[in-house]
Amino acid sequence: MKKLTAKLLFSLFIILFIVSLFATFFLVINMSNRENITMTRDKFFIFIMIIALLILVFFALATEYIVIRRVKKLTVAAKIVAKGNFDFDIKDFSNDELSELTENFNLMVKALRTNEYLSKEFVNNISHEFKTPITSLKGYAMLLKKDGVSDAERKEYADILLTETERLHKLSRDLLRLSALEYADIVKRNDSFRLDEQIKRIILLMQKEWEEKNIDMVVDLDPIAYTGNEELLYLVWLNLISNAIKYTAANGRIKISLTDGANITFSVKDSGVGIKKELQRRVFEQFFVGDKTSNQGSSGLGLAITKKIIEKFNGKISFVSEEGAGTEFTVLLNKN
Repeated sequence: MKKLTAKLLFSLFIILFIVSLFATFFLVINMSNRENITMTRDKFFIFIMIIALLILVFFALATEYIVIRRVKKLTVAAKIVAKGNFDFDIKDFSNDELSELTENFNLMVKALRTNEYLSKEFVNNISHEFKTPITSLKGYAMLLKKDGVSDAERKEYADILLTETERLHKLSRDLLRLSALEYADIVKRNDSFRLDEQIKRIILLMQKEWEEKNIDMVVDLDPIAYTGNEELLYLVWLNLISNAIKYTAANGRIKISLTDGANITFSVKDSGVGIKKELQRRVFEQFFVGDKTSNQGSSGLGLAITKKIIEKFNGKISFVSEEGAGTEFTVLLNKN
């Protein structure tokens, strides 16, 4: 409050200075006439009382202008925000603690406005993501009830129902994971395991997928013992490696590395389709799917979950990508 206090003290000084000039003028005029000293003293006493009153009035006005008026404006704005209206900013051209408070208030309103938009978009995306498989389930269930459905058609419809059910299951699971990460202040970090062995298990788990596409899998993993949350980090490597396989064309190449240096560095580089430049800023957004033709079963939550997990461990995730030339994701983790 130093700046605000300085303003008030400066205002008080100006008021006292101006009033003291009037007092001095009064004394000079009246003390030069010594015919009635008693009356001069009486006038001086009254004058002092008037001066004190004027000081209080002017200081109150200064306080009203410098502090109270602006606080009232913030109070009214806070009530408006409490009612859910985030479409305004408070103008304050001063340079003190109250102007800083006003600026922070405007930033808060802007953040609330952004969150409101994201919340609406989130709800719309969820509605859309659930609506599509539910519509399919309903449609194919009705087809199964029709007379004259052949065994081949029945099997085809049943397979589609299973696929859409699995899609709903995956979407629900990912939403629960994302919600848990969003609100979990404390994450378990006491699992002791080998990062390189964990990544090898995932590569073997997905061997069928990358062998079917004849992908050249190049793996270079330093042996690293780590203490953290084994389940969550497993999910990170699984999301990144599975994405690399999905977006890499047949006869492509994927390079996976894990190095032990100042930080633990994991990278997965593919020779896939890459990400369009105008879409790269949205990669970690919820429900974002870059190439929907190559990834129709994706919920668009995998990378959002991955980023949340890395942030929980105070790590960093980044990527470089060129359309048609592939993508490389890099994860940096602090060493134990």
